[in-house]
Amino acid sequence: MTSLLKIVKEILEIIKDIKVKFRKIFKKIFDDKNTKLLAGVILLILALGIFLFVRIEIAEDIYKAGNNHFYKVFDNKSITWEEARLNCKKLGGHLVTITDSSEQEIVSELIGRQAYWIGAIGGGEHSSFQWITDETFDYTNWADGEPNNVATKENAVMLYPDGSWNDIEKDKTEIAYKNAGKVNMHYICEWDHKYNIIFGRNNSTFSFGF
Repeated sequence: MTSLLKIVKEILEIIKDIKVKFRKIFKKIFDDKNTKLLAGVILLILALGIFLFVRIEIAEDIYKAGNNHFYKVFDNKSITWEEARLNCKKLGGHLVTITDSSEQEIVSELIGRQAYWIGAIGGGEHSSFQWITDETFDYTNWADGEPNNVATKENAVMLYPDGSWNDIEKDKTEIAYKNAGKVNMHYICEWDHKYNIIFGRNNSTFSFGF
């Protein structure tokens, strides 16, 4: 316990020393008129850059599961797999990845009577699928006869209304389903953190969460 207190005390001393040095630097900057003006311009540019290119998304009004991940179904319009992937990315999340049976149950309870893109890609001319998050692809819930890779073009994965999986071309926006006729392609986003800081705009974004 004594050694731990000593380490904590040393860390606090280091922090205190850093704060003193920063005070001296800022005092020197703002004591000089020209430097003060330059510093003001730089701070203004930084503030503008943060305003334009950095934002925080908070996973509120979004379903929080027992695995401490957050999920939201987007079913306002029918879109392609790539459009769905980018929409989730812009919000600091990713297309849902279903890595075990408990997560499959969570997602199945959220979806309605449409079809939904999930974050798996591959198939097509390739031999296997993978998650866009690089998680291990060892859990599956394929519908009977799937994946069948029709014409070797089915390169993405979607959920049927019953939660089972199907491989499909990623540029599709609808699919035939049993006696329901055609159902629209919607999507599900997943967040690994509640708070997500997003850098960039439009399709050029990256984020981290906490």
